Amino acid sequence: MIRDLVESPKFEKDAAKQEWVSVSSGKYVKKEQIELLSQHDWLKIGFKKIDGSGSDGYLDPDAPPTFFTELVNSFDTDKSGELSSEEIQAALQNNGNADQLHKLIVKHPSEWYEKSSASSYLWLEKLMAKIGLPDFDLLVDHEKQRIDKLEWMQTAASLKIGPNIYHIYPIAIYGKKKDRFVVNYTHYRYPL
Repeated sequence: MIRDLVESPKFEKDAAKQEWVSVSSGKYVKKEQIELLSQHDWLKIGFKKIDGSGSDGYLDPDAPPTFFTELVNSFDTDKSGELSSEEIQAALQNNGNADQLHKLIVKHPSEWYEKSSASSYLWLEKLMAKIGLPDFDLLVDHEKQRIDKLEWMQTAASLKIGPNIYHIYPIAIYGKKKDRFVVNYTHYRYPL
């Protein structure tokens, strides 16, 4: 399958009434061999949907989700099992990696939905008990204050927003002007 980006595909008919699509200057493909997609067919043009609705929004280093494990493995060039700042920078400077990360549509609980007293933040209390240092307790108290200031979704009850929402990189939706239509077609080696 070949993928070409076409801003405004042109359809033409030959003498036998066969419809063709001009995918570039002098390059035609039979209409039945293509799939026209718009910029709104996100999952077909490279976006990936990830359901993290069961998570608490925080990454547990002892049990990371498969997605993060695969991401770390793909960026870990020296195969040490840990990412250095150089490996992260190199990975993000790679346009393919950056494009994949920008095209994630991730469903997970919003940090704007609940106050720090909610059950989803019980891990903070457990962490305080585990660490047991006064300075760490102050840090957790500060984090709880930050969480409480962020909550607004439940107070806007008329919007009927649930705790799990999709998060997306907004610039990835906009795209470039040339990304308005995608034509998928199979290449056959015969002249027209």
